[in-house]
Amino acid sequence: MYDSGKIPNNMDTSMVVSVVS
Repeated sequence: MYDSGKIPNNMDTSMVVSVVS
């Protein structure tokens, strides 16, 4: 779901961090 080749926006980062955590 998370593309390491793309830098997500602040909102996307928060969602990714929630999923990873």
